[in-house]
Amino acid sequence: MKERNEVNSLSFGIVYFVMFFISYVIDHENRIILYPKIGPNFLKDILLDSLIGVAVGIVVVLISQIVTKKSKALQDLGHELGMLIGKMRLQEIFFLAFFSSVGEEFLFRGIIQGYGGLIIASVVFGILHTAPGKKGVAWSVFALIMGFVMGLEYMWRKNILTPIWTHFIVNFFNVYLLQRKISKTKN
Repeated sequence: MKERNEVNSLSFGIVYFVMFFISYVIDHENRIILYPKIGPNFLKDILLDSLIGVAVGIVVVLISQIVTKKSKALQDLGHELGMLIGKMRLQEIFFLAFFSSVGEEFLFRGIIQGYGGLIIASVVFGILHTAPGKKGVAWSVFALIMGFVMGLEYMWRKNILTPIWTHFIVNFFNVYLLQRKISKTKN
C-alpha cells in the first residue's frame, strides 16, 4: 500500500508540475495571468485576497461536507477517491492540495480563462474532474460550479492568489476529512 501511495503522490505531483510549467511558459511570453499590483496597497491587497480565498474555501468545504452526508452517491464517490489516492500523511495531503491548487489555477484560471473566458475554463475544469458513473457526474457538477466560483473570484480580485487559496482550502480539508473517515471505517 505504501509503494502504491508513493507512486500516486509522485504521479499527481508530476501532473500538477506540468500544468504549472505549461502555464508559466505560455504566460512568460504573453503576460496574461493576473497578479496584484506592486504599490502602496500591495500587502493589503495580498492579505484581503488571501482572506477572501480562505473564507470562500471554508464555506465550500462546509457545504460539501453537509451535502455529502445527505447523498449516498457522494459518500460512495468519496470512498472511491479515497481508495484511488490511498492513505496519506498530513504532509502528503498538504503537498497534494498545494500543487493541485497552484497547477490547476494557473492553467484553468490563468491561461484557459485568460484566452477562452470564464465559461470555457469552467466547463473544461468540470469535464476534466470526472469519474465513471452517476457518482462521476456529481463530481463533475461540483467541479463545474467551483470553476465558476473560482473564475469569478479571479475576475473580481484580478489576482491568481485568490482562487489558489480557495482551491487549496477545499482540497486540503476535503482530502483530510476523507482520510479521517476512511481510517475510522478501517478501525
